[in-house]
Amino acid sequence: MAKRGQGNRTGDTAVTIGKAFGRVAAKVDALKRQRAAVAAEIQSVIHAAQRLLADLGGSGSAAKSGGTAGTRRKPRLSPEARERIAEAQRRRWAKVRAAKSAKAKK
Repeated sequence: MAKRGQGNRTGDTAVTIGKAFGRVAAKVDALKRQRAAVAAEIQSVIHAAQRLLADLGGSGSAAKSGGTAGTRRKPRLSPEARERIAEAQRRRWAKVRAAKSAKAKK
């Protein structure tokens, strides 16, 4: 058999836990609203900066694309192309070394 006061304590604990969860949920909601307000403020600053850039003659698209305005991505070379370039450079350096050793022999 359950003791007389035990049922009441369980109910009180459940109420206390419920209130605590309610406070936590309220704080989470407040933080979400605050985060949304900060995000909106950041967006307005970004738009203002883009308008200023456009007024100054810039494109204003650098912030949208994530890079700096006027930069291009370099094309990627295949391993075969890199090897051909490396081989050509080795031949050029071989010529330089040969000319240097021929000059030293004179």
